Amino acid sequence: MTPVDVVGVGANSIDFVCNLHAYPQPSGANSKLAIQSYERSPGGQTATTLSACAALGLKTSYVGTIARDDNGTLVRKALERRGVDTSRAIVREGDNPFAVIVIADASAEHGERIVLWKRPAPMRLSGSDLPKDLASDARLVHVDDVDIEAAIAAGRAGIAAGVPVTTDIEALKPGTEDLIGSVTVPIFAEQVPPALTGESNMETAMRRLRNRHGGLLCVTLGPHGAAALDGDRYIRQPGFRIDAIDTTGAGDVFRAGFIYALLRGAWERRGELALLRALGWRRGDLGRLVFAENGVLLMLGLGVGVGTALLSVAPHVVSGGGSIPVVRLTLLLGAVLAAGLLAGAWAVRSALNAPLLPALRRE
Repeated sequence: MTPVDVVGVGANSIDFVCNLHAYPQPSGANSKLAIQSYERSPGGQTATTLSACAALGLKTSYVGTIARDDNGTLVRKALERRGVDTSRAIVREGDNPFAVIVIADASAEHGERIVLWKRPAPMRLSGSDLPKDLASDARLVHVDDVDIEAAIAAGRAGIAAGVPVTTDIEALKPGTEDLIGSVTVPIFAEQVPPALTGESNMETAMRRLRNRHGGLLCVTLGPHGAAALDGDRYIRQPGFRIDAIDTTGAGDVFRAGFIYALLRGAWERRGELALLRALGWRRGDLGRLVFAENGVLLMLGLGVGVGTALLSVAPHVVSGGGSIPVVRLTLLLGAVLAAGLLAGAWAVRSALNAPLLPALRRE
């Protein structure tokens, strides 16, 4: 296998995105609604995260089932256009997983959506489907919780290979607790920690989860940002105030930003930081310096990426062929920035708290 930064194991989908004036109701005026606009778009948790990682410059590889039908072909070609390696995707006969996503423009919860999904049984991924060298040349493994048996097997393979394993845990289901124990950085959707612990307060719920996992715990909080528990320290990163048009994929992109910061940040430089500590630098000074450096590099990278993208579409926009989705672009960049800052803070803290002697020996 060619060395990659991120191997992703999990779901892909074709999303049929329908924009309506209001959300449907079982009776009354909203029981029948016209579709204002309609779009068929590739999606899925892991596929979206890998695409965003590739856009940030990471080498990525997708492991999951893709149907041989038109929808599956569209997904595979979309991943390949974005630079995601699909050579280890498992192609099967049948219908590709799909989702119908309903977005209501006039809703009070502007930008929030309803997702109706279908995953045909032949597309199920099991642990025995995974390549034996899954994590051998990867720097990080990322899994979702769609096919939990495969996710657990992939997580354990990553840990056995000595690489970080991140995850997308969207719901409490059979096997969720085993999945938490099979990854190094569980990243939960907002509803999962309260469902696991019975605690409505997020910080209390996260601290109770500490009994089940000794590493970093992270949770996305929708428009309120994200939070993490690093050791006994509870970190909260507020969300950015925007007028959201469509929040589909926001959590997946957050995970991509988190992964990028984890791989490009202080954790990879722990030997260098240990050497500076041995030479007399204070932890606090080093932490502020590296965090500021990571923040500047993250914003510079986002700026260069946005500038390049704008230049590439400018002729098309100027000629009247389209428009720039400013709000959706802002949502995407905000999610990446929030994830990057949160992951950067954790990476700096963890790297500076790493045992000094082993880190110096590696250096």
